[in-house]
Formats: sequence, structure tokens, C-alpha cells
Amino acid sequence: MSETRNDGLDDRIRTLVARAVADAPPAPVIDEQTITDGPVVRAIGSAPSARNRWIAGGIAAMTTAAAVIAIALVARPDNAEAPAPATVPPVTTVATLVSDPTQQGTTVAPTTSAEPSSTAPPLPTAPPTTVPPAYLPPPEVIVVAGDDGVQIDTGDALTDALLGESVRTAVRILDGRTFYQRRDDTQLRQLEGGATGSIALPTDFPGAPILHDAAVVNGEVVLLVESTPAQQCTGGDGCIGSVWAIWPDRGEGVLLDEQNVWEGAWSRLSLSETGVVLGMFAESVTNSPYSLTLPGLDASAPTAESIGLEQVYTECSTCPSALTIDVTGRFVGWLERQEDGTLVISVHSLVDGWTATNQLADTSELPVFLTLDIGAVQADENGLVSGSAIINDIDPTSAVAARVYDLGTAIGDPLVIGKPATRMAFGR
Repeated sequence: MSETRNDGLDDRIRTLVARAVADAPPAPVIDEQTITDGPVVRAIGSAPSARNRWIAGGIAAMTTAAAVIAIALVARPDNAEAPAPATVPPVTTVATLVSDPTQQGTTVAPTTSAEPSSTAPPLPTAPPTTVPPAYLPPPEVIVVAGDDGVQIDTGDALTDALLGESVRTAVRILDGRTFYQRRDDTQLRQLEGGATGSIALPTDFPGAPILHDAAVVNGEVVLLVESTPAQQCTGGDGCIGSVWAIWPDRGEGVLLDEQNVWEGAWSRLSLSETGVVLGMFAESVTNSPYSLTLPGLDASAPTAESIGLEQVYTECSTCPSALTIDVTGRFVGWLERQEDGTLVISVHSLVDGWTATNQLADTSELPVFLTLDIGAVQADENGLVSGSAIINDIDPTSAVAARVYDLGTAIGDPLVIGKPATRMAFGR
């Protein structure tokens, strides 16, 4: 057996290790950085363990290469030809996208693959992120009803839609028609292109109508109308009020609900395009959120618990009131009077679950019992809520002027809209 030759071994090992190190891919630099995805901000790559994994992997790779080369050199006899230097496959380090289901952001965490490969694969690219289209509030106008008639405020112009009639309630829909009631009678009327006409009530409609709201549901115009007893109630079970859905274009209506209104009454009821009806019902010393859905629709009305309210409030002057839903069915709102008399508007998203509040600057001229209407509500990527709110007196015959507020202000002052009005409502 021939003796092995060790002269020059150290120099050869150093040379080959230096080559292996030079050919190895550089370790990525992971500095502290901040990735922002929507409202959630997360710092990634700042933990020292991430950098240590890269360094340890590189050292292990170099150690392995040196060991293989040393074995090959020591085992070669003197008279054997020196083989070509062994090629050690590089250790490929890949950055892998790791999605954390508990966070809104996507974090990038380094992982090391020890699979040998003669050619390092390309770094994977992040999968395309599907971002749902941003919600844009529908174009809405403000319908002004008063002793001068009906005016339409588009934000750019104020136009007279009806003159010479004293109007207590008016609601405008997407095709431009306006449904209204005069102060001096209970007939429901329609205004279209300057012409007016009467709306026929169902033959079994039991009393005098009160127009609450209107919306286009499943492509058809629906009026939300309350029926009040035709004569003065004397108490007992004979004092029954009801809520109706009326389709004026096909001359049909359906009874939605009945309640004893001897010591009870509905607040202003709102109707969304999804067919959800929302409001409050007060009876004696209690006040309760009230909701229902038009028949034949898949939409479900929100419960009090789902929006953070109680089922019943008893003898409470500071409890939520004037519950409403916007025309799109995405947002609900209500009013709350604080102990110091401050009035707060709350808006809740049925889609995203957030609740935003807006304090009114001066409520000294507002009546005690109020109704609320909200429109053009949205929240930007920073969570800032914008939109408008209209506050009216709960009595539709009241002469107290309605007020419009900007939901995007921290403390709201009323906006000046057109002429002084008895009531205002959002239209389309």
C-alpha cells in the first residue's frame, strides 16, 4: 500500500473552500422594514433569528464542502491522477410568501431549502392580490319638502320641482320620480316631469296613509306606508296601526305588520334597496329596535344584537333612538343623547362591522323626538368615515326645520341646504 501525500493539503483546502464560498449565492439582506397593507401595519424581518438562520446555513454549507474536499484529497494515492475538483451543488435559499390568516397583511419569511440543485431556481413571485372594487356611494340628492313645495338639491344646484303646494314629506327615487304628501290631506301623490298624479291605495288599506320611505327593490318601486286608524282611538284592541308595502306601478300592496298603537307608535321607518325595513317602535315607557324584510326576498334584517344594541330600552332618555338603514342596505345609523345633552350620531357597517360616531356641535334648536336618515356613507383605507345625515322632527306635520350634517367632521355643525324646510330626505 502506498503512503498518502499530505504536503500542500492545507493550501489546497483553503483554495477550494474559497472557490466554493465565492460561487455560493449571497445571503439576502433582511433589514428592518415596514409593510403596509390596508389599515394594518406590520414590521417584519426584524427578529435576529431570521438573520441567524441565513448565517448558520452558509457556515454549514461551507463546512460540508470542506469536509468532502478533504476526504477526496486524503484518500487519493500518490500514483493516482488528481481528479478534477469536486463540484458541490450550492445550497439554494428561497424567500417564501407566508400568509397569516389572523392578519390582513402578507408577511415575507425566509426559509432555507437544502435540496441540491445545479441551477438555483428563480425567486417565486407573490401571487396577484385580488382587491374587491372600492365601494362608491350612489349619487344622492337631498329632497327638500316645505311650505314652498319641493326642491331638489344636487349639491351643485337647487331646483324647484314643485311650487304652490305645502308638502310635509317627499322622497325621490332613481328614475327621478318624487313621491310626496301634502300637509292638508292624506293622499299619496307622484311628481314626474312636472306633472302630478295620485297613487291608488290597496282596496283593503284600513286607514289614513303616512308615507315613510321609497326605494327600488328588485327593479320595482316600493313605497313604505303606515296605516293609522281613521278615527280617534278610544283604547283597547281596536286601535290598530299597520305597515304596508305598496307597488305603485302595478297598483298592489301587502300588509307587512300590525301593532296596537293606543300607547305605541313607529318612528320614521326606512327602506333599503335590499328590501330591509328598519326603525324603532315605542310603546308606553319602552323603545325597541324594529326590523322586517319584504316578503319573497333573501335579505335578512339585522337584529339589535348584531349591531350592538339592546332589544328593549325602558324609561331611558339617553338610549339609542331613530334607528335607520341607508338606501343601499350597507349601513345603519342611530342617535344617542348623552348625559350632558350632547347628541351623537352612530353609523355601523353591516358589511365590515365597524361603528363610527359623530358628535353634533349644537343641538339646542333640535326637538326632543327625532328621526335620522343617512346617505353616501363610506370609509376610506384609513378608516375615516364620510357621508351625510339628516335629522328631522319625528312629527311629520311639525314646522321645525330639518338639518343636514357632515359625517366626516369630528364635531358637526349643520349644513345649510336650500331654503328652510319642514323635512328633508335623501333621494336618488
